[in-house]
Amino acid sequence: MKLRPQRNRRRKPTPTSRSRGVYKGTTTNTSRQQGRVVRRSSSRVESTIVQKMLSYGVFIGLTAGILVWLVMFSRVNHIEYEGPLDDGLVQEISNEYFEQTSRWRFAFDSASFERYLRQRAPFFTNVTTHIGIFSDTMTIRADNLPTRLLWQSNGVQYEVNQLGYISQSKDQLDELPIVFDAARLEYSVGQKLLPERVVAFISELTAVVASQSDVSYFEGINYVAGQSTESLTLQTSQNGPKFLVSTSIDPQAQIDSILDLYSKLSQEGRAAPKEYVDTRVAGRVFWK
Repeated sequence: MKLRPQRNRRRKPTPTSRSRGVYKGTTTNTSRQQGRVVRRSSSRVESTIVQKMLSYGVFIGLTAGILVWLVMFSRVNHIEYEGPLDDGLVQEISNEYFEQTSRWRFAFDSASFERYLRQRAPFFTNVTTHIGIFSDTMTIRADNLPTRLLWQSNGVQYEVNQLGYISQSKDQLDELPIVFDAARLEYSVGQKLLPERVVAFISELTAVVASQSDVSYFEGINYVAGQSTESLTLQTSQNGPKFLVSTSIDPQAQIDSILDLYSKLSQEGRAAPKEYVDTRVAGRVFWK
């Protein structure tokens, strides 16, 4: 039996103790490795520089943006109003408020401003304010209580809302009752003119009189107010008497008393009142 000759087998190179990955029997290119290390180091330096430049750029941009914002939008410089009221009145009240406090937006207290607005003009309702982040304009939104009657004094006509305050609006006021002030005094917007119950009385009385459109002595009635709000004088365009009514007694009951008086006098064949009919005492009627 022939034995095969043994071939010289190459052993796998073993790593040296000095450097991993370098085997006995292999050659290394030291200069190539050093070049790679240099390129890696330079790329890291360049990356660090770029990152720092970006950081500085972001910081400078933010700082410049904050400075621009502080210059342009840190103060409330303009007022805009959205609602049914006269814009001039809102501007006037707002300027009065900012004369007493700072226009610096961080010091602005919206709740305090809204309280001042309602105190200065009690006819305001649903008051809200808004200042945009990139705006120096404060927008005011507010509604107005409805105007219930017109109060005419010394040639000037004032609107009176349901709470009895003098208001100012853009509403159509053609069919409202007009009360003439015999005292001919001057008033200002926001002033309390009448108790709320008196305003309600005049509105109800107007509706009651309007329902008696077929009664001749109720044609063309005007309301005249004296020094007291407890009574009201109704004057007609006819040459008839004055009707003196109480604002504390139900208007329907007083009109019914006047109608009953005229009916009774007509049935008895007596002359109608010439000067006045007074219903200011509950359950009683006086005439002349």
